[in-house]
Amino acid sequence: MHALTMGHIDPDAVLDRNTVVREALDMRIVGRLFRDLGEADTEDRWRLGGCKVEFYDGYIAVPWLGGRTNCVAEEFALQLHRETSPKPVWKGIRLGPLRIVFIVVSPY
Repeated sequence: MHALTMGHIDPDAVLDRNTVVREALDMRIVGRLFRDLGEADTEDRWRLGGCKVEFYDGYIAVPWLGGRTNCVAEEFALQLHRETSPKPVWKGIRLGPLRIVFIVVSPY
């Protein structure tokens, strides 16, 4: 399954297979969106569309495409983008068969 990675990430670094966060996600917004769209499992880990969310330093990732499309993760990403990005710009970068990164391109 392909992962949907969400955050303010430097696109040039992604092309070099690095993750450089330009600005950490606002976890208050992330938390509210999880309460609206996600679910907590029995161990209090967040899931979107039944898939476990991975938390990293300043960004998150969730399984997205594979045997099925995780539409809840897509909706989460769109709402997160609307609420955290001053510019409506997405850039998708394919990094081989198991990872696609969607980046909110910050204006700085």
